[in-house]
This record gives sequence, structure tokens and C-alpha cells, in this order.
Amino acid sequence: MVRFHHTGMVTKNIKEAYTDLCGHASVEPMSDVVYDPEQHVRLQLLDVGGLALELVEDDGDGPAASWIKRGCKLYHVCFEVADLDGHLDSLLRRGCIVVSSPKPAALFFGRRVAFVMDPTVGLLEFLEKG
Repeated sequence: MVRFHHTGMVTKNIKEAYTDLCGHASVEPMSDVVYDPEQHVRLQLLDVGGLALELVEDDGDGPAASWIKRGCKLYHVCFEVADLDGHLDSLLRRGCIVVSSPKPAALFFGRRVAFVMDPTVGLLEFLEKG
């Protein structure tokens, strides 16, 4: 089972990004802002018009820092999967590259996440079903 979970957007400042989004859509927080030391980022999950959007603020040492420097905003698309390890094995056989091995995610109460670069799609996140 693979199910869309959220889209991630990088930002230099979560509070400013939240304020900017409120001017364009109905925005409701789905989580508090949390720091994830495994990924070196601050995160907040929002409901934006019925879709989940994860704001990702890099502390300067994390993987999103280079995206911010290039001016990119759209960071990744996340899918929830029942069998994270099995799904990653399948993606590796199809030519994808695991760029961040499974690790607990602070925003998702310790559920494991992994990031994969798909050469035809871009950066994908996979969240272990809770």
C-alpha cells in the first residue's frame, strides 16, 4: 500500500512562511513546530486547503540547506507505506538511490522515514505507516 501523505516545502523561516501562506489559502496547523536532530531541521505540518504541507526550515547543516541557497521551495513529496524496508528494496531495483536511510522522525512521533532520489521524479520521502 502506498498513499500520498504530504508535500514538503523548504523555507528560511517557518513563521514567515506560515504567515505568507495564510494570505493565499485557508491554513491550519496540524502540528507544533518541532526540531528533528536526525535531519537538522525544524518542521511543521499544516493543512492547506485540505492538503498536508510540511514546512522544512534547515538549521544550516541539514540536507535542505542547498535547496534554500538555490531558491527552491518545493522539496519533496511524501508517501506513507506499510513496509518501508520492502518498498525501499523495490525502489533500489528500479534504479532509485536512497539518500537518507530509514530513521525515526520527530514530527511523526518516531515513525521511520527515508528519502529516495528517483531520477525521473526527484526527491521522495517514504513514511512508515503507524
